[in-house]
Amino acid sequence: MYPKLLEACLLAAKLQLEFFQKNLKISTKSNPKDFVTEVDLESQKIIIKTLRNSTPDSGFIGEEEDNNISTYAPNLFIIDPLDSTSSYIEGLDSFCISIAYLHEGVLKEAVVYKPKTDEIFYAKKDEGAYKIINDKKVELKINEAALKDVRIGYNSGYSEEARIKVSENLKILDPKIKSSEKSRSAVLTSIKVSEGEFDLAMFGRVFIWDIAAVKLITEEAGGVLTDWEGKEVELDLENLKKEYQILVSSDKLIEEVTQCLN
Repeated sequence: MYPKLLEACLLAAKLQLEFFQKNLKISTKSNPKDFVTEVDLESQKIIIKTLRNSTPDSGFIGEEEDNNISTYAPNLFIIDPLDSTSSYIEGLDSFCISIAYLHEGVLKEAVVYKPKTDEIFYAKKDEGAYKIINDKKVELKINEAALKDVRIGYNSGYSEEARIKVSENLKILDPKIKSSEKSRSAVLTSIKVSEGEFDLAMFGRVFIWDIAAVKLITEEAGGVLTDWEGKEVELDLENLKKEYQILVSSDKLIEEVTQCLN
């Protein structure tokens, strides 16, 4: 499946780079800071068309809800066609494409692609997680940092309630850790945990398309996605509007962090 997942990413990325730093038609969704552009919408259409043409019995869950099709199909793709639209609009490189592939409800493969830097992050169940750049393949592994050395990447997801909860958590954790840094892309922040740039990621409000691909990449890199109580997070295919509060790290570090928080 990897070649098709990558092909879909590259075709969408071509469109995104073509319109990067151009005048865009911008609208909002859940609140005035939750942007969507015609590039988001067209990118998702490109991805769905590419995958549907190559994969029988396929269904799709995408961030742009009008394109949720046959979500109970044997071959299911969960798509974030342009994660961190705000970064894209502002001309920053911290945006990406995220696709997870599930067969019979089980996560099997995942690709995250960063168009501006041509970085590929890929995982296959039981076969590891990797970063691919300039034809070089590097295995991804979660750090086992001591709490005092921990670097946290965090985001509240345009929600005032989530912002307050994240702030409360950081107020508890900041005296005990090395640093915390607000980020834009939930997907890329999670990836940075697998790369070792962060030791833990914390999100106050994310959705299934934000976490599906990074869940497999994180697990194959030796980590886990949990809620703020340390319970492992499962993807809820029955409730696509479900909001998740997430920690991304190693089991050991999450246990330490949740002991501090609860």
